[in-house]
Amino acid sequence: MPEQNPDTWSLIIDLDDTVVDLRSPWVEWIERHFGIFLEGENLTNYWIEKCVPPEIGEKVYGFLNQKGLYARLNPLKGAVEALQHLNELGYDIMIATAYVRDPDSAADKIRWMKQWLPFIDRNNPFLCHRKERILADCFIDDSPEKLIKYRGAWSFLRQEPIIMTIDWPYNRTPEVDASIDYRALDYDDTVTAWKGMVQFIKQRLPMDCVRERREARGSH
Repeated sequence: MPEQNPDTWSLIIDLDDTVVDLRSPWVEWIERHFGIFLEGENLTNYWIEKCVPPEIGEKVYGFLNQKGLYARLNPLKGAVEALQHLNELGYDIMIATAYVRDPDSAADKIRWMKQWLPFIDRNNPFLCHRKERILADCFIDDSPEKLIKYRGAWSFLRQEPIIMTIDWPYNRTPEVDASIDYRALDYDDTVTAWKGMVQFIKQRLPMDCVRERREARGSH
């Protein structure tokens, strides 16, 4: 677990479909290859193979197997600007992301972060699946499973982490709603979504009282 700086708030932020626009080009690729159009509201399952007919299924992951995929991906609108603003305010931003099916994607993701997020400390990217093992003051992800697990992992703390997500059809579940503190609307307007998350962070984790609030953290 990374050591926390007592003079700032730590933020763990997912990459894919939180900062990187992965799903839009993926949906376009599926339409070109299989003739299936998955508009936003049809993405009702995080596992996209479950949003297509069974005969196609895992063939959709051919998109993720492309060499150099991340070099062609853009940020979600508003994401880079929001993170840069939080960084300038002094928040400690860490990126936690899993590599996808192509093992080279780990290096691709690091290169993407160097290009688009050069202001983030080079020691702050974490390539991992079990994000709930990293304690931070705030956790942002789009995966229902990871949001729920993160809440469960740290629910014993007197001051639990703030958990947020961008609203996607696939994370609209009662279990997710019970696990998060803020749902940013929405995937179709990520500029507004990120502005909302930044405002929520500044309200709940103000930089002028870090030490005071951190001392309140402890077990029940």
